[in-house]
Amino acid sequence: MNDNDVDSVLHDSAFTEWHTQITMNIAQFGHQLIGVFPEDDAPAPGFTYSIGLTHKFGFELFVIGLPFSSAAALLNHIAIALG
Repeated sequence: MNDNDVDSVLHDSAFTEWHTQITMNIAQFGHQLIGVFPEDDAPAPGFTYSIGLTHKFGFELFVIGLPFSSAAALLNHIAIALG
């Protein structure tokens, strides 16, 4: 990816909406969870990670191998427990 590609992504309206929604969720809930999952036939497991906890705690959370709903419940529970 070159500088022109990066510039076009940053000015894409879908990216701007996505970024705005994440920023709003972090402001409201303290973090945002992102799930990354392979195609059904891929051998790699999926993973879920947090965005936004670094500002308050100095780290993010990461879970690999669980379905998104289970990983989200676990990560949200941990984030709430952290305060």
